[in-house]
Amino acid sequence: MNKGTRKQILCLIFCLFSLAACNQNPSVQILDQDQKPLASFQVEIARTSEEHQKGLQHKTFLGDNEGMLFVFPEAAERSFWMKDTLISLDMLFADHKGYILNIQKETEPCLKNPCKNYYSEGKAQYVLEINAGLSEQLGIKKGDALILPAEFQAQKQLY
Repeated sequence: MNKGTRKQILCLIFCLFSLAACNQNPSVQILDQDQKPLASFQVEIARTSEEHQKGLQHKTFLGDNEGMLFVFPEAAERSFWMKDTLISLDMLFADHKGYILNIQKETEPCLKNPCKNYYSEGKAQYVLEINAGLSEQLGIKKGDALILPAEFQAQKQLY
């Protein structure tokens, strides 16, 4: 194999690894109040109002290390529902610094209106949805911290 071919192969391998890394979902880690790690979740991020409305609707499966992170431009009282969501979830409401305000555990899927609403207990800027029962199983509780993907770290420092 000549030098030019070897360079092309190495370049191709590098590009493939780079693409794979770009396609991975970011992660959210959860630390307890003593800063000890409790869990890490690969998350889809919902930023827009359309993404907020869709959420995890129509999904039939969510892995135990997967979730959805809802990001809002500012902290405010939040209300979520489970319309057309097929799996039960735990909803972790967090303030602008990422501290968990409250957890709505084992929410009920809802296929027709009216659907039950689930509320934050304070001004939430982030909501992490994970499989129902995981917050209890992992010992996640009010006051624990969400360590957000790097792109949101600067946003937290503004407050």
